[in-house]
Amino acid sequence: MAYYQIKLTPVDTFFFGGEKHDNEEVINYFVESNCYPQQTTLLGFIRYLLLVKNNLIRSENLKTQAEPIIGKESFDYNNPQLSFGKIKSISPLYFLKGDKAFVPAPLDFNYQIETENGNYLLKNKDEFYKAKDGKLDLYLIGMKGEVPIKLYDDEPPKSVVFRVSQTGNEKAEKGESNEDSYYKQSFMKMSPDWSFAIQTEIDDSLSDATLFLPFGGEKSMFKVEILMQEKKIELSPEIQNYSRKLPMIYLLSDCFAEDDVMKISCFAVNQTSSFRNFRSSVNTVNYSAFGKNSNGLKRSNRFNLISRGSVLYFADKNEREKALTFFEKDHCKKIGFNHYKLIN
Repeated sequence: MAYYQIKLTPVDTFFFGGEKHDNEEVINYFVESNCYPQQTTLLGFIRYLLLVKNNLIRSENLKTQAEPIIGKESFDYNNPQLSFGKIKSISPLYFLKGDKAFVPAPLDFNYQIETENGNYLLKNKDEFYKAKDGKLDLYLIGMKGEVPIKLYDDEPPKSVVFRVSQTGNEKAEKGESNEDSYYKQSFMKMSPDWSFAIQTEIDDSLSDATLFLPFGGEKSMFKVEILMQEKKIELSPEIQNYSRKLPMIYLLSDCFAEDDVMKISCFAVNQTSSFRNFRSSVNTVNYSAFGKNSNGLKRSNRFNLISRGSVLYFADKNEREKALTFFEKDHCKKIGFNHYKLIN
């Protein structure tokens, strides 16, 4: 068994699709990129690396030899017994600047909590936060409480990632423009010196290596650096000037949890994200189609995940212990979902 850090640095723009849907039949995955890859995308990438390492890409032996190496199927929330072969665990996604690791800060890290008429309120200096003000920005914070930096903004150097838009028009017959096919596609770009990273525990040996591989949508090119580690990096930040009287759960990753967890919480500063993953098996023959009757990809049910950086507060530790049962999903935690830190 060995631990590896896999560092992913985009060469130029990148694209990680998020589900944008009008209904169950009409889904647009490829209009606006997310700021970071989801854990299932990272799992798929590690499975791909192991297939490359074992010379099984486009091999006649793929169907017969892949299962003990990468498992039979990709992640399925409804099948907690699934194994991923030699892949034993994946950490939540984190960010690197040089050799310093950063994770999402609590969404309310720059606010104080006050009570008024029995209600909890967020206050920043002399102003109270109101829901109509929109979503709170997600910041990244280092393990030693380094000055937080915004994950996303419209332009550098204000943030770690920023948006780059591309417009175009699909061509009709004979090369003429089709005015009904005008599109705008938003990519992301990463500020200099920053990278994505994960840690993975693998029952196999990977050589330290630097590769250039496509990753995510639109075949975006990434510099991939694989480095063996003696032990895992603990992704548990020390947050300066952040004190709370109430027991809390601070989410270090996106999390699957039943709605009842919010009924136990007395106060929460949280955001959600729509999640649905493509599912494939070692028998998949068409990676560009999905459907009930296809021999290609299938899509999972849609879930609303509680987003990383969210914080849930509780009246006492007993109430928090009840809430924790909703997060204890080993098959999710194994691939980097449902990781959290307890404070107080």
